Amino acid sequence: FQLFLGNLLGLILHSLNTQRKKIVEINLDLCFSAKTKEELKGMVKEVFRDIGKGLLETGIAWWRSDQFIKKLISKKSNFELLEDVNEGCLILLKHSSHAELDIRMTSSLVKAGGMYKNQTNKVMNYLMIKARNKYLIGTVTNRQTRRGLKFLRNGLKFMYAADQDYGTKGAEFVPFFGIQAATATLPSDLFKKGTKVFFFNVVRVGSGYEITLEDIGSKANEENFLKLMNETYEEAILKAPT
Repeated sequence: FQLFLGNLLGLILHSLNTQRKKIVEINLDLCFSAKTKEELKGMVKEVFRDIGKGLLETGIAWWRSDQFIKKLISKKSNFELLEDVNEGCLILLKHSSHAELDIRMTSSLVKAGGMYKNQTNKVMNYLMIKARNKYLIGTVTNRQTRRGLKFLRNGLKFMYAADQDYGTKGAEFVPFFGIQAATATLPSDLFKKGTKVFFFNVVRVGSGYEITLEDIGSKANEENFLKLMNETYEEAILKAPT
C-alpha cells in the first residue's frame, strides 16, 4: 500500500514540479543519449514515481523499528568480505530515491558511521540528523572530514556517498556516463593511504530490497581508482536507472 501511495504522490509531483522535471529530463538525456524521446519521457515519469516512494521510504527509515527494517532485506550478498576486516574501512553508497532507507538497512547489518551534507530545509535537516544519530555510530558533515578520518583511524567503518558534486575543491574531473564530472577525491586519497574501500548497492525488488557488497579496492590501483569508482556507480545505476 505504501509503494502504491508513493506512486500516486510521485505522479502528482510530476505534474506540479516543472522545474524539477526539467532537471530530470536534462540529466537523463545526458546519461542515456541513446534512448528515444518516448523512452526518456517514460523514464522521467518513473523517476517521479520513485521520488514519491522515496518520501515514504524516508519516513520508514527514520521511524520504523529495527525488526521491521530487517524484514525489508530480501537478499544480501558477499557480506563475508567484511568478516576479516578489523580496521576502519570506507563503504561507498549511491544516492537513490530510497537512500535514507539504504543507510538504515545497511547500518542494521554493519556498525558504521557516516557523512552527510546539510539540507537547506532546516526542519528536514533536523529530522535527518536526529534519525541518523540513532542508527549510526558517528555522523559528520562534509565539512568535518578530519573528524571522519579520526573515526576511520579508530577502526570504524564509514559510509560515504561519492556520487555527488561537492564542488571543484577536493575533486578531479573523471568520466561519468561519458561526461567529465567533478568527482570527490576523498575515497581515492584514503585508498592510497591503505584504507580498504567497499561498495554497497541496494536495489528495490518488489516490496523488498537486495543488498550487495563489492570490494572495489581489490580491483583498483592508485592511477585508476576514481575511474573504477565511477564505473562501479554507473553499473549500479544501470541496474535501477530510475
